[in-house]
Amino acid sequence: MKKPVWKLIDWTDPKNYEHIKKDPSDEVYAWEFLRRNPQYQNDFAEFVRTGKFLGYTRYILNDDGKYTPRHEDMRDWYGLSCESINYDPKSTTPPIFAKGDYPRFLQKDDYLRSDAATDPDDLLEIAQEEVVVVLSTNHNLDHQISQIKDLLKQEQDKNVAFRRRTELYIKYLRLLDAYLMDVPEAGILNILYANEEKFRSILHTNLKAAQRLRDHNYKRLVSL
Repeated sequence: MKKPVWKLIDWTDPKNYEHIKKDPSDEVYAWEFLRRNPQYQNDFAEFVRTGKFLGYTRYILNDDGKYTPRHEDMRDWYGLSCESINYDPKSTTPPIFAKGDYPRFLQKDDYLRSDAATDPDDLLEIAQEEVVVVLSTNHNLDHQISQIKDLLKQEQDKNVAFRRRTELYIKYLRLLDAYLMDVPEAGILNILYANEEKFRSILHTNLKAAQRLRDHNYKRLVSL
């Protein structure tokens, strides 16, 4: 993968994160993590250059019996609303996140809270690790079905319960920015973890959590 092309942020200066403290909303945090995703950065650059999102292509059967490729909007893939005009990773202004997208995946706790589950006799007997897939006939079925495998894999990877740790998110972002600049671990420890015991293990734990938020858990921030 190519090294992402965007303005590197001086992670050592807390002032570069002041805009987040002014509006510490879930949408702002979700965007700050997503825009640091190297794959998102590369996909955006290619989408601007070609108008196509090659990682998300469907083949449509025409009336003449031939299949033609249809390149979808990358905003769908990353959970952004197609109403979003700005989704440039260089911008600090968050786009509009899509909510109520399909397919949706409900685990047991979600299902128990759902509006549809008003009658106890209607509840499905599902284990905590099992998932209910909700499709919509009002949305493109090919699109929904094509995402099921990837989304299930993400759910499997996210088996650990998701915890919102907003008090750590700016540290997570600074950590991602430091690694993007290839800062040695000793330099990161000196600035971000100087007063913490067992800081090396904390750094690695924080980095994994930050990477999960960058790559997929940002969607959970705006869906909780």
